[in-house]
Amino acid sequence: MANQDIATAVQTLTAAIAEQITSAMLSQPQGGAAERRSDGCQGAGGAADCEVLAIAVRAVQLYAETHPRPPHVTQKEAAAMLRMSEPTIRKLIQSGALKLNRAGRIPIAQVDELAALPGTPHVGPKAT
Repeated sequence: MANQDIATAVQTLTAAIAEQITSAMLSQPQGGAAERRSDGCQGAGGAADCEVLAIAVRAVQLYAETHPRPPHVTQKEAAAMLRMSEPTIRKLIQSGALKLNRAGRIPIAQVDELAALPGTPHVGPKAT
């Protein structure tokens, strides 16, 4: 698996875990109050679900700490991360939406900003 695929997978997993935690914190079981922990996690699944989510979050954090993302990526890598074609990336560069550094690479922060924009449907894991 290439570094950009790993980075994309980590981002996707982190977002999914955050969504599950939020969902667990907001859900209420039918017929009674949800169990509430001191860390704010609550939900129908109780403490077991919260523990699993906490472990998953920590695993992603540890992975991200030991596998740092590159500060700059090539146009090809940016295209793969955003699931766009290389010609589309070139058009984004020409329009000024993405800027190249002196080495001809794209800062990863710009790729992240583009990926975070609403209506960027191409971001996410590739279908298998």
